[in-house]
Amino acid sequence: MLLIRGLVKRYGARTILDGLSLAVQAGSTVAIVGESGAGKSTLLNLIAGLEEPDEGRIELAGSELSALDDDARTLVRRRSIGFVFQAFHIVPHLTAFENTVLPLVLLGIDASERAARAQRMLQDVGLGDRADAMPRELSGGELQRVAIARALVHRPSLVLADEPTGNLDPDTAYSVLALLAANARAGDAATIVVTHSEAAARHADRVLRLAHGQLADGREAATARAR
Repeated sequence: MLLIRGLVKRYGARTILDGLSLAVQAGSTVAIVGESGAGKSTLLNLIAGLEEPDEGRIELAGSELSALDDDARTLVRRRSIGFVFQAFHIVPHLTAFENTVLPLVLLGIDASERAARAQRMLQDVGLGDRADAMPRELSGGELQRVAIARALVHRPSLVLADEPTGNLDPDTAYSVLALLAANARAGDAATIVVTHSEAAARHADRVLRLAHGQLADGREAATARAR
């Protein structure tokens, strides 16, 4: 589903990603952990086409994203990628329902179908009774769940989640992580979760640690530290 080869990203003299490679199969969830500043969010932005790599290839379902122009990458994001941003990026003048349904509007989905799908997705994240609430009326955890609903509602083939449980209580976090994993399996989607939470990482099929611009097995690293 997703294939990354030799990815390099530099900011000035600093190399953030140094020849990084990664393959993620459809239906699987990969958690990426690492210290702050290691480049985890940068990696997600590159995969989503929000930034361009200095070197390397990013392929999604056989299409090389890194070779597309801005307009073509925007279309790929709209159709095939769901992104849960760490800062939410909820549109402040739209209700929870209107924020959630927005990807379906952009894709031209029939009004009745998109309404049903958006309401069902809000129900799945525990916000079925908050559909008409404005963002200013929602807590940080509720805003995060709206962001997750919006990322999943169009049934993307790739889901990118940047700290998706950072503002959630343990029970809600567990439910959201289970939803992301179930979405990956049911929809045959690939999911990448960037997290500082060991509990969040435990829901993944694989845990990888990003350090010095490279990915290594995160579970092996955790075991080594515990010895």
